Amino acid sequence: MKQILLAFFTRRNILIIAASIIGLAIPNAPTEIIKEITLAVVTSLIVLYLLSVKIRVNITTRFFWLSSLLGISLSYVLLGNVLIWLSAMLLYSYGTVWTGFVVLAVAPPVFSELLSKKIFSGRIPFPLLKTLGAYIAAIVIVPFMFSVLVDQNLIDIKRIINVILALAVLPLLISRIILGKEKIRKMIENSKDYSIDICFFLITFVVFSANSEIIQSLHPVLLPIIIVIIFSTFLLGELLARFCSFFHIQEETTMSTILIGTLKDGFIAGGVALYLFPPEAALPAAFYCLVFIFYGIWLQVKAQRKKKGLE
Repeated sequence: MKQILLAFFTRRNILIIAASIIGLAIPNAPTEIIKEITLAVVTSLIVLYLLSVKIRVNITTRFFWLSSLLGISLSYVLLGNVLIWLSAMLLYSYGTVWTGFVVLAVAPPVFSELLSKKIFSGRIPFPLLKTLGAYIAAIVIVPFMFSVLVDQNLIDIKRIINVILALAVLPLLISRIILGKEKIRKMIENSKDYSIDICFFLITFVVFSANSEIIQSLHPVLLPIIIVIIFSTFLLGELLARFCSFFHIQEETTMSTILIGTLKDGFIAGGVALYLFPPEAALPAAFYCLVFIFYGIWLQVKAQRKKKGLE
């Protein structure tokens, strides 16, 4: 119980929960201007993630591509399909909400570094490369999946291009420039965790505010949303853990596989959904932001129990 409480009462978790409560209390805050700002926040968030990609170990080209391919397979082929098909079975009739799950499915995985400090003890080249590979793949996957699955009447090509720039091109470019400027890099790194927390807070507030009326009315659409998210995190994570255990895969590789294969970045998905589509499309991401807290705690507790030989 002590482990759970310590994992729960962190600055980041408290800010995310506070943002969701404030968002529910201030309905319909997002305006067109705020939606534009939200995309800028998403870009800033990814830049802050990518500033962690400065691995100083010898990595062969073959290892990089194998890691990247595994990340793409886990995040898009496995988890993406689970999210799309399961949500289609339960939510296809709620067109805009289902579109939100498509956005979640094409979103990059949650950045492994966010959980790696407690789960990997800082040794993160392999999971980080898998995550980076999935981020790069988003340049191709996002427009393709939107053109195939999303109602074309909802698509604005100009905004799609802006999203691709915000998700991949600009963050990669900006982060590499910052890493080459020692003074700027040090200044940003000193406040990086706080900056990420602020981005989380802003995005969570906006997506909950945009959907406060639906959530407070306990609309029937909420239950299938929660079912899909729980299945794609807790249950899928348990299945991956048992698969890795059956094949005697190393513990660190197992945990990175679970991370990439079960966690999408709901904060990025929420910002993108709100920018591209009607507010209801951000509903899946809104709940995903909250599940991120409890699922992260569950993974940390499982990792600690494993180290102690309790599992």
